[in-house]
Amino acid sequence: MWQLIVAILHMGNIEYRVDASDDSAHIDDHSMAAMLRAAELFQLHDSSKLKSALETKTTKFGKEVLQSPLQKDAAISVRNSAVKSIYGKLFNWLVAKINDNI
Repeated sequence: MWQLIVAILHMGNIEYRVDASDDSAHIDDHSMAAMLRAAELFQLHDSSKLKSALETKTTKFGKEVLQSPLQKDAAISVRNSAVKSIYGKLFNWLVAKINDNI
């Protein structure tokens, strides 16, 4: 449980920079350590998947998969939504554990 809380905190420390050529958002070099630590705490064997999830939008058209870069506002929204979802699930689990013991 503590591992998830620390991972959530690291996710909140991820900042983005904007690529001037196409306005796409990329995790800032100074935030890369926070992203790598979050991936490690989530026990992800391939941190590039977390990086990709935080920087790109994946769309499926039949059998074809298209990945497009996110703009900074959208990337921040994706990061915040992921953190809220994980925190919400952790909170619900904790409440259920407390209720089971009462």
